[in-house]
Amino acid sequence: MQLRTLREGEIYKQQLARLGNVPRVDDALQVLLWGICRKPEKFEPVPGMKDCYIAKTTASGLVPALRLLFKIEDDDCVSLCAIGRDVTRES
Repeated sequence: MQLRTLREGEIYKQQLARLGNVPRVDDALQVLLWGICRKPEKFEPVPGMKDCYIAKTTASGLVPALRLLFKIEDDDCVSLCAIGRDVTRES
């Protein structure tokens, strides 16, 4: 199975930097990025936005819930567009 290259957009980088002080954010992010590399088309499509998808995690203990918006560019590349905490999925 071919893994796709992940390209970080500027907004994504800025938002990720702001998440840097959130405990255990790397644990949640690692799960999302692995899934996106392997099978990005299996995530929830964003209505009205061609080739755009949203990946979500659920909070678990100290690991926060995240949502990540990304776009499938081609068979080799996915652009990471935006990331943030998903407070609707945290208890």
